[in-house]
Amino acid sequence: MARKPYFANPEVESKAAAVYKDGFNIYMYDGRLKKELKRSDPFPDEVMMLLFEAYWKRKPGAQKPYPYFIKTFQMVSAQWYANKQQANKPDPRGPAAQSIKDIMKGMF
Repeated sequence: MARKPYFANPEVESKAAAVYKDGFNIYMYDGRLKKELKRSDPFPDEVMMLLFEAYWKRKPGAQKPYPYFIKTFQMVSAQWYANKQQANKPDPRGPAAQSIKDIMKGMF
C-alpha cells in the first residue's frame, strides 16, 4: 500500500521528497512547527516552495537543523506575505496618468 502524500500538491510533495532524501527531514520539522504553532491547516504551497528553494541554495551545514528551518521559514513566509499584501494593495497614485493628448482634448 502506497503512503499517503504529506502535502496535497504533487509538485510540493516531490520537492519535499527530494529535500528529505538529501538528509533534511522536512516532514518532521514541518510537523513540529505546526505543533508549536497549534496549527492544523497546511502552510501555503508557495511558502513551502520558497523554503525548498532556499534549502537548495544554501544547504544547511549547521549543527542544529531545526533552528535553521525556523529561521528560513520565517524569512520566506514574511517575503511571501509581503508580496501577497503588495499585490492586493491598490496603486496609491490612482489610475494610470492620462496622456497629454487626452488632457488637450478636455481643454478645448
